[in-house]
Amino acid sequence: MPSLHVFLKRTAQKFGVDLLRFPQGDPQFRLASLLGRHHVDVVLDVGANEGQFASGIRGHGFRGRMVSFEPLPGPFRRLEAVASKDPSWTTVQCALGPSEAVVQMNVAANQGASSSMLPMTSRLEQAAPFARYTGTEDVAQRRLDDVVAEGLVGPNDRTFLKLDVQGYERQVLDGGQQLLGAPNLVGAQFELSFVPTYTGDMPWRDVFSWAEDHDMVPMSIDPGFTEKSGQMLQADVVFFKES
Repeated sequence: MPSLHVFLKRTAQKFGVDLLRFPQGDPQFRLASLLGRHHVDVVLDVGANEGQFASGIRGHGFRGRMVSFEPLPGPFRRLEAVASKDPSWTTVQCALGPSEAVVQMNVAANQGASSSMLPMTSRLEQAAPFARYTGTEDVAQRRLDDVVAEGLVGPNDRTFLKLDVQGYERQVLDGGQQLLGAPNLVGAQFELSFVPTYTGDMPWRDVFSWAEDHDMVPMSIDPGFTEKSGQMLQADVVFFKES
């Protein structure tokens, strides 16, 4: 007797539809599965660029609310256009940091994806020449706690924080102490650097210490920039509280 998967696949093919398994190695599929397992209500997408992260988890089955933060005008316009088709996706044009201010952001050549408040180290410039800075822009910076207090996250919302802020993690965390101390923060994703990639970035050991202090353990790792030597410089690491 054929397995259920084979039976469903054959039945679907009669109607011109093919069933494919989601690959377990796909990091966004893994994350969407973890978000569902931990009953996450809202994802805070900090450093959204053009919405690639949020689009990815939505495409892999996450049905909760998403709030995407992007400070640069060009990427934000494209982010806003994508998010406008999704009533559960909110966009906010600002950087997040320890205080409300206008700050200077270094703009990277790769459509702003590697832009940062911090100088890029020569190590990263050599490993990723396509991401070198091409100029600067003044952008609005706000505190995470202040933005969240405007009703973006409810008092009982199970929340997941994603940070892709090119070394500015500590500053974002400093501006979100109230949210980060709440029991409803159930997980976080960091773009973690194993060597200094931005001057003054948050060392990987400090990220793991922060996660441990918040009762979180690593549950998924997605490799990032890797040198020709084979040494990995960065990876996206997902942490969750054990349920």
